[in-house]
Amino acid sequence: MRTATIAALQLGSQPEGSAATLDRILGYSSAIRNAGAQLVVMPEALLGGYPKGADFGARVGYRTPEGREAFLKYWREAIDVPGPQTEALGQAARDANAYVVMGVCEKLPNTTGTMFNTQIYFGPDGSIIRKHQKIMPTVGERLVHMGGYGDTFGAFHSEFGPMSGLICGETLTWSLIRLTSNTLLQLRLGFPAWVIDGRSAPTQPRHAHQ
Repeated sequence: MRTATIAALQLGSQPEGSAATLDRILGYSSAIRNAGAQLVVMPEALLGGYPKGADFGARVGYRTPEGREAFLKYWREAIDVPGPQTEALGQAARDANAYVVMGVCEKLPNTTGTMFNTQIYFGPDGSIIRKHQKIMPTVGERLVHMGGYGDTFGAFHSEFGPMSGLICGETLTWSLIRLTSNTLLQLRLGFPAWVIDGRSAPTQPRHAHQ
């Protein structure tokens, strides 16, 4: 049986924003390369941040001015896919010769305010192999994130065999688990996220071999 080195990079989004978070991620490039990791997994919504506990001043049919401003600030930290941040992450994957999977808050192009909770998969050559947008945001997440398109869901081929991923509550959705398992999946990755000290600080990604 073939073995592989899998690294879980346990980071929280930086209070200063996505640029500072990206700098911190890239600061681990040498350590990842020296460890010989072939697959690196990073948490849900790491770039952009997971807004646990935020309501952005929203009520049915109403939003406070302060909430509008808070939402605009959050939206500005979301990223384009592809975009400058994914180019930098792709370069890091290429330098490490590793697959990289990470969570981001993705902007819908040509909109102001529409976002997805997205997993991005980079290949060892630095290219974006696939992205998966969370298909149904959980409860209050629907205030922030749009439901993903089904065409981003599914497994792709890797040197380890078919690989796919689920985001947070999707790991408890039996129909999605069955859909990935029916692809003779070898590796499924799941991202949870929690808050520590009031900040978005994701926990260790879980991985399951099928």
